[in-house]
Amino acid sequence: WIVSWRFEASRISDDVAELRAAGQTVLRWRGQDALPQVQQIAERLNQLLWQGTKPEAISVTRVQGGFSITVNSEPLLTITHQFARSVGSDAKALAESWAQRLKEVFSWRWLAVPITELVVAVGESATVQLFGNAEGAVQVEATPPEPLRLKVSQDGRSVVVTGFDAGAGVLRIVKGTVGVRLPFRVLYRAAAWKDKPVAWGRGAQ
Repeated sequence: WIVSWRFEASRISDDVAELRAAGQTVLRWRGQDALPQVQQIAERLNQLLWQGTKPEAISVTRVQGGFSITVNSEPLLTITHQFARSVGSDAKALAESWAQRLKEVFSWRWLAVPITELVVAVGESATVQLFGNAEGAVQVEATPPEPLRLKVSQDGRSVVVTGFDAGAGVLRIVKGTVGVRLPFRVLYRAAAWKDKPVAWGRGAQ
């Protein structure tokens, strides 16, 4: 899949890692194995996001030794009193702050396509399905434009791509305020190889 943005873990030091979304810091975790822990949190959040989880599903619950951030009543991470003190904060205040930040991120618009590269033959068509909560008109642009013919579906949930000439490039799909960049290749079919023996005619060969 190619997604307009996702949750990611970023290493700051041996014992500090950040959870980021679209390059913005959501929270900073400190402790042994910080990076693997944040990576697990990022993977879980991405799954929840792509399942259509709403911001209101995120809450804070008191647990033994601290407070837990939960999603759909399932624990995501626990902030202990000891951890909060180590970063100069209060467990409840820190949990509520992080939960609020996560709610904000889950309200962001996103767009995704279920492939990492589009490959189509000259004279044939492929449908690219669009997923996510993005709203607004769909705009599609190919760079370079010559190899493809593009048509957006009436409901704005897919794009029909037709190979027109051999080539390669990037297809930019924008819906509302978010977009993705999808690499593409247009190839001649094997039956046409003897007449036009080239894998793709534009770009590196």
